[in-house]
Amino acid sequence: PFTIDQLLAAPFTSELVAAPRGARVAWVFDDRGARNLWVAEAPGFARRRVTSYIGDDGQEITNVAFTHDAAHLVYVRGGGPNRAGEIPNPTSAAGGAEQAVWVVPVAGGEPRRLGVGASPAVAPAGDLVAFVQRGQIWTAGITGTQAPVQAARIRGGARSLAWSPDGTKLAFSSGR
Repeated sequence: PFTIDQLLAAPFTSELVAAPRGARVAWVFDDRGARNLWVAEAPGFARRRVTSYIGDDGQEITNVAFTHDAAHLVYVRGGGPNRAGEIPNPTSAAGGAEQAVWVVPVAGGEPRRLGVGASPAVAPAGDLVAFVQRGQIWTAGITGTQAPVQAARIRGGARSLAWSPDGTKLAFSSGR
């Protein structure tokens, strides 16, 4: 026999994504609410944790993507806003919560926050990430050393960002 607590504590995976080149995969692993990125690579596909978030803070990890050289993972941490623009804060943290775009080296290292937002799209060269912040399009360098730059001021809300194959143009849908 088992308990309800044991059932609710069962770990699970989501956001499985394959690298654009090489034999590497990544996914989100939720173990008792602590969500972390994991990778596995050929030939043995032994799994290893890439991020070190601890405890159940209720913050989702979504929109996981490899850079085109498969050296970094880009992801969103935190839930989206409700109709009032409030970001979920399940633990009632005094400092609040945010939805932000992050990047972490697959080889290991600390995640770097690129900026507040969601829906990241990695440029083909792998050096730039476009994302949406309050309906507007922003870009940030993959190194995370410079502040994000607003790429365009548009009416309505941008979504579904996609780079052209040569990385010189960015397509998107606009909800007006």
